[in-house]
Amino acid sequence: MPPVKRRGSVNVSQTQRAAIITLRVVAEWNYDRIVRALGLPHSTCSSIVRRAEEATGNSDIIELLDYCAKENNREAAGKAATKVWPLSTTSVMIQDAAWWFPRETWDEAVHNHTTFADLSRRTIEHICRDQPHPLRNRRLTRMFEVHKPPLSNEFSNLSVDYARWCLFWLDKGALFVFTDETYIQEPVAALISGKR
Repeated sequence: MPPVKRRGSVNVSQTQRAAIITLRVVAEWNYDRIVRALGLPHSTCSSIVRRAEEATGNSDIIELLDYCAKENNREAAGKAATKVWPLSTTSVMIQDAAWWFPRETWDEAVHNHTTFADLSRRTIEHICRDQPHPLRNRRLTRMFEVHKPPLSNEFSNLSVDYARWCLFWLDKGALFVFTDETYIQEPVAALISGKR
């Protein structure tokens, strides 16, 4: 019998994962018995079964074993398994799309303007944030333009009307959440100032 590993990371083969799920679900062994038989930590055994049951939503052995086969195989699970290397053509094209379409998020720009629509948002953000670009010495940062109307006498009066309207409702027990800046569209502005 192999010695039980108590702490630290454990490499568990697909065969061991299938054995853990089968012994727990079909043979109805408790985790202590599985740990003694396979020499794996209790937490590893329980987490393998828990993840499979949460992913499939049931205890059907066929679905659990199918999930077990796909869990660490991104291609079998239908996810992109492409590794994007720094300074590769793919990396540069992804960063260029994020650079040239600043009104879209990085993943929107890549999905809308390149052939890499199968890449996850997390992968795209990692490439844009952490990989160097051969022609730019600064990393990409995401910036959004904020619409700010010019300060005029009309908007100044509107701010006063808005403050009076809020104070009126606060006196009646209303609850407001205030931010440092608030933009009011025209129909709401007309309602606050009493113009219909």
